Amino acid sequence: RAHLGDLDDSLQALHIHGVGLFSMDSMMFVDAQTMAALQVFQEDRHPSLVRGGGRAKEGLSLYGLLEPFVASVSGRATLRRWLQQPSRDAQLLRTRHDAVGELRHPQLRELLRELHREL
Repeated sequence: RAHLGDLDDSLQALHIHGVGLFSMDSMMFVDAQTMAALQVFQEDRHPSLVRGGGRAKEGLSLYGLLEPFVASVSGRATLRRWLQQPSRDAQLLRTRHDAVGELRHPQLRELLRELHREL
């Protein structure tokens, strides 16, 4: 069991501002077999041990297709979480669906590309 004294200096500055309840009721559980069948994530070994150092990389998957459009580390973490634990909230799903539908408009896509380049 770890004690506060065992933590490095960067973690000792951590402040907890509150504790709240977390409910899984709004999230769908998707087992590993279903995730694999749907190709949500696909970890591939780098083909070159010299260049890739034996590390894994994302293969042809839903995450692999969407990840290049995410500009930040926290955004990639959010995308991964959304794909690992899909929402069961119908209103949230409609809102996301509508947002994706808006991306079909060429002017908006171009504006988003310009904004992405500026980030």
